[in-house]
Amino acid sequence: MLDLRTRIILIIGIPTLIIVVLFGFLFFRNKAKQQVLVNEKMNIEDITTNPPAVKTDDGLIVEGTQDNIKEIVTPETTEEKEALYIKQLSRIFVERFLSYSNQNNNEHLADVLPLASKNMQTWIQEQQVTQSGEYQGMTTKVISTEIIAITNDTATVNIGITQEIMTLNTSTNSQKSGKLDFIRDITGQWKVSGLFLEE
Repeated sequence: MLDLRTRIILIIGIPTLIIVVLFGFLFFRNKAKQQVLVNEKMNIEDITTNPPAVKTDDGLIVEGTQDNIKEIVTPETTEEKEALYIKQLSRIFVERFLSYSNQNNNEHLADVLPLASKNMQTWIQEQQVTQSGEYQGMTTKVISTEIIAITNDTATVNIGITQEIMTLNTSTNSQKSGKLDFIRDITGQWKVSGLFLEE
């Protein structure tokens, strides 16, 4: 027969082992059910709180709701694709070039140089913002783009923008309109050749 020590270990050890195994099984089973419920809840929340994305007239994707979903149309012809590209390039150029601070080492200028023609690059490099310890900055958002003329080598786009001009203690908002001129360079790429804002 087994000695006393072995019997005590078996009497206490086997039931304890069974309890630990059952507890672990129930714990992980409930955890898996909770994960499924969380995933189902997240999917429902995604549908209700994150409305589907829609494309704007210039092809950019924005959030929408069931009430204002527009038909998503992808450009089919080369002309439509180029027009969409020029509108998007207008938005990128204006928002980068006209969003800056006096503490960013003029990085906004470096960001737009590859998007500009050679003559425009020269002008851009002359637009240095004086760096200062007292903060001043501007954030620009393009709110509308409209191509008013396009040929094989040139294009003109009307834009509408909002600007927030900030200092350490104040913030003012304004809206402006303007236009961008584009030329196609020798590599066939569209480049910004002029920016004209109305005051």
